[in-house]
Amino acid sequence: MEKKYLNMIFDIASLLASYIVGVYLRILPTFTYGIHLTADDPLIHYWVTKYLLENGRLPTYNALAWHPWSYDPEKVLPDLHYYISAYLYKMVAAIHSIDLYTFVVLMPAFFSPLVVIPLYFLVKELWGRWAALVTSMGVVTSWAYISRTTAGFFRHEQIAIPFLTASFYLTVKSIREKDLWKSVVLSGFSGLFLAISAGTWAGFRQLYDVYPLVLFIFMLFKKAELRDVISLGLPPVYVLLASISLPSLSSRSVVVSVESTLVWAVLAASVVYIIFQKYKKEVDVRIPAAIGFLAVLLFFFLTGTYKPLTERLLRVVFPGVKLPPGNVVETVAEHAPGSTIGYFNFLLIPIAFGLSLMAWEMWKDKAHILILINAIVSLYFAESITRLPPLAAPFAGLGIGYITMRIAGLTESRAESAKRISKLLSKKGRPSRRRILSNLMLPSILIALLLIAPISVSAYLSYEASRTYPLGFEEGWEKVFSWLRNNTENGTVVVSWWDYGYWIQLGSSRVTLADGLTINSSQIREIAYAFSGNEEEMLDLMMRYNASYVVVDIPAEIDNLGLGGKWQAIFWIGRKFQYSPYRDTYDFYKYDLQKYFTIDQTTQRVYPTQKLLNTTLYKIALLPFANNSIYFKLAYLGNTTGLAHVVVAGIKE
Repeated sequence: MEKKYLNMIFDIASLLASYIVGVYLRILPTFTYGIHLTADDPLIHYWVTKYLLENGRLPTYNALAWHPWSYDPEKVLPDLHYYISAYLYKMVAAIHSIDLYTFVVLMPAFFSPLVVIPLYFLVKELWGRWAALVTSMGVVTSWAYISRTTAGFFRHEQIAIPFLTASFYLTVKSIREKDLWKSVVLSGFSGLFLAISAGTWAGFRQLYDVYPLVLFIFMLFKKAELRDVISLGLPPVYVLLASISLPSLSSRSVVVSVESTLVWAVLAASVVYIIFQKYKKEVDVRIPAAIGFLAVLLFFFLTGTYKPLTERLLRVVFPGVKLPPGNVVETVAEHAPGSTIGYFNFLLIPIAFGLSLMAWEMWKDKAHILILINAIVSLYFAESITRLPPLAAPFAGLGIGYITMRIAGLTESRAESAKRISKLLSKKGRPSRRRILSNLMLPSILIALLLIAPISVSAYLSYEASRTYPLGFEEGWEKVFSWLRNNTENGTVVVSWWDYGYWIQLGSSRVTLADGLTINSSQIREIAYAFSGNEEEMLDLMMRYNASYVVVDIPAEIDNLGLGGKWQAIFWIGRKFQYSPYRDTYDFYKYDLQKYFTIDQTTQRVYPTQKLLNTTLYKIALLPFANNSIYFKLAYLGNTTGLAHVVVAGIKE
């Protein structure tokens, strides 16, 4: 009984310690920048949540976005994200007075570390309490997870990943369960958590497809049982049922889609597989299962009833795919290739050792096979796109738990051996200290090199990165928002690059043509044509859309006349380049860049060519310094610490 209470105290203390450390690291940016959202997607998520609380329903029209067509937020954004956030806000506000803005800024810091709960219990059941504590601490302090779950980063990941981890924990538990009815119950709750994840983030697709993938592998090796079909097949069914009953559950329908093709095909194959198991002596059950699988695939592909992958999802699944010239996806920073080393840094040491050892020792165990495949898939996606390392963190982090378990076992074995040696030598009257230290040297070195050092260094790097994680807007933009609110009328249309659409909408309540949702590539391309072309093209765009002002961020868009800046994205989408600056870097610098910049070989300084200076983007950006524009005049200049920052240009009368 005493041991039971001690174990319970250890579990509670471990969970609290991991959670508190996770919260602290994520709340650090507010100490530096104050209570502010990051200047990107969290702005629109805050607006939708605010609308829901004020009106009791989600908005169906955003009057400030994608002029003149706008869009229906309820159909293109994950609904449950806002309902969960609004419900939690009401709960917190009932206990303690807090405004919604402050709540959504702090929510990621307090909600995302909840991942330690399912993660801890999963590792504890598999490999023990010490492994659970080390894994939880390693994952919750990793930059791979913190990077998109800090205070101010009010986005989907903070809610979805704890639910996804809970689904995974219950699925692993279901596979290991001896009683079939318990497997049904556990997989049902796993499906519920997966369906909730589907309503909060598109990243749910990893488990949505990994579950049937692993089930299909089990069938191929004739290892699938009814329990496996229930454990791995039922959760995706919950998502399908939820998507049918709530068509706007996910931002993109999953009932009939490429990613659901695998789900439907494996479900059909598993039903056939279970039916034919009665005749497994006469028939190889894999043959009818494979026929069922192929039949569904052929039906979807031949009838064309599925929805093909968007360029964005195609880029995630196949990172090396060559997208059409001028595509928008390549220019979005969130869709850039990932950096597993950069995000996981030193944690890759215990992760790699743990997963490799697990593959070597546990390749026949179904639960460990599921963990290995899911960890490998998650690391693949983390490398394919920069926004997915947080999704990989809890799953790849399970490698930390496995290596901890093996080191703990070795330590315990060596400690027992040292104890026996000590007793033996003490009877003989000989000193035993040196022998004991020698016996414990190897596990001590392993603990230091594979656990303490990597996790400590990783946590320190996360601390340094988190406390300088920028929140809010720079001074120049704040001044522009104030000027637009005070000097323009409601309904005024402002042209800017899509990155700043949310900023202008939420900062000044003015209408924009595009924003960070990037749902209309054609409209973004029109803006790119206008900025990368001559002034007549921008004037034509403004006349067609009844726009009054153009806004340009000097350092961000033209890099203060340097080679960098968003001008490359604008000109690529505007189809001014033959080669992609993101994929064909060498050819881009050799051929395309030479048209817009010359390099002084003596001083190595770069100078913009006249061709570049004649584009609308550069003429407007340089208005504060040279009034050489034919159609535009400087309406307002937003300064940051005395430097020209944001240009607001109007049309000359």
